[in-house]
Amino acid sequence: MGFAWLAAEALAGRPANLPSVSGARGRRILGAIHPA
Repeated sequence: MGFAWLAAEALAGRPANLPSVSGARGRRILGAIHPA
């Protein structure tokens, strides 16, 4: 279920990380879409 949520967020172009938890410098879109 978690991967489906990450995929939905990536498709919508919404950041899905938590900088306060991961230590990232900012919000980022996680994953990439590669058409076959």
